[in-house]
Amino acid sequence: MKTITKRDLVMELSDELGVTQRDVFNILQGFIDQVTTHLLPAANCTPTFPGSSAAWKPGPRKEILSNQ
Repeated sequence: MKTITKRDLVMELSDELGVTQRDVFNILQGFIDQVTTHLLPAANCTPTFPGSSAAWKPGPRKEILSNQ
């Protein structure tokens, strides 16, 4: 699978939607900020930034109790 950058996404969406790259970037960055703020802590993950690409490292797993 080919790696895609934020810049690639911005350019492709801008061309496809007919919206400025600045507007697409602001929307995309807002989405990324919301995921980082709300979903990663709920999934017990922490963002890590090795080099210039972002990755998410899972935190310790909690024991899952079954209803059986």
